[in-house]
Amino acid sequence: MAAVATAAEPALDWLMRMERAARELNYTGVFVYLHGGQMEAMRLAHLYEGGKTRERIFSLNGAAREIISDDEQVWCYLPDKKMGVHELRRAGTRSFPGLLPMELDHLKASYEVEVGGAARVADRPARQLSIRPRDKFRYGYELWADEQSGLLLRADLVGTQGEVLEQYMFTEISVGAGVPEGSVEPRTPRDALEWHGPVSRRPEAPPQTSFRVTSLPPGYMMSSNLTRFVPASAMPVQHIVYSDGIAVISVFVEKWKGDASRQMRGPSRMGAVNVFSTLVDEYQVTAVGEVPAATVKQVALAVVRTH
Repeated sequence: MAAVATAAEPALDWLMRMERAARELNYTGVFVYLHGGQMEAMRLAHLYEGGKTRERIFSLNGAAREIISDDEQVWCYLPDKKMGVHELRRAGTRSFPGLLPMELDHLKASYEVEVGGAARVADRPARQLSIRPRDKFRYGYELWADEQSGLLLRADLVGTQGEVLEQYMFTEISVGAGVPEGSVEPRTPRDALEWHGPVSRRPEAPPQTSFRVTSLPPGYMMSSNLTRFVPASAMPVQHIVYSDGIAVISVFVEKWKGDASRQMRGPSRMGAVNVFSTLVDEYQVTAVGEVPAATVKQVALAVVRTH
């Protein structure tokens, strides 16, 4: 169990404890995810054993679905669609409560981090931290960490006007207790679903036609670049991921085969997620991220074909 922290600890130390706790502790609980006027409830089991992690997230409302993951792979079970998606874990892809990256030092270039006051979340003493963007290219975050273990108990994504765009929050949590191996196994039989997987197990392998972003917003760097198939589509898609350490932008590039009048163009929004689509030659380019609309627009319009 991690040592109890104090309010006097520097903000970066708190963030390091939160990242380590999410990865290296055993915990089970229920959290809610509020976004776009909707609420989802999830049961989570996280097992850390022999230096490796295994995790299961199971939906408690809406369509039944579960996500099983380890350090290298992710399996998404969608029994109502009789479909499963199997992917390699990609750089920059994180889920609550493991929202923070392992490398935190460079965050100071893009964000100001400040330790706040005491609070109470899921009936546990917590400490609030504020992560405020230094520019217009990213959102802010309000985080609440468990005082005893450092585990992230609540996370709010904060918009440019101070509004809460989405929220994760544990309603009940048990930290440090034993997690039975069966709790991180899928309830849905794997052979009952039709599975879709990645094209390549080598993210560094370039696709036949390659694209890149020529002008990134400050602080963002490429974290992965791979070719994959989207379920129900036979066409390969180039998927490039950029991150500033917390915020993540995905760029999808796909050759367009359908009616040109149905191509997506311009901005759109789904809750906290902003999207901008454009065309490069005969390819559809879409930038997606929980970032301001101007950020995905700049990224999408800076995509060029390299060969």
